[in-house]
Amino acid sequence: MRSLHALRVSAVFLAGCGVTLSQSDWRAPEGSNWAKDSCECERDARLSVGSGGRETFREVRSLTEKCMVARGYSKVPAQP
Repeated sequence: MRSLHALRVSAVFLAGCGVTLSQSDWRAPEGSNWAKDSCECERDARLSVGSGGRETFREVRSLTEKCMVARGYSKVPAQP
């Protein structure tokens, strides 16, 4: 069980940052660093959710977005 957890954590770190969010969908606060912030938020979300299928992707995306908002980013409204 312990080795399974270690394998899961290793996979997250080796995978690095994915493409959960698109920078063009967000307004950044003054002095922000999109690459660093989005990578850290996604990494933390992946670690807290774990691995899985479609539902896991949605959870990771939701947690990543919440983290970005907490860092001062805001979503750009969708164009009609």
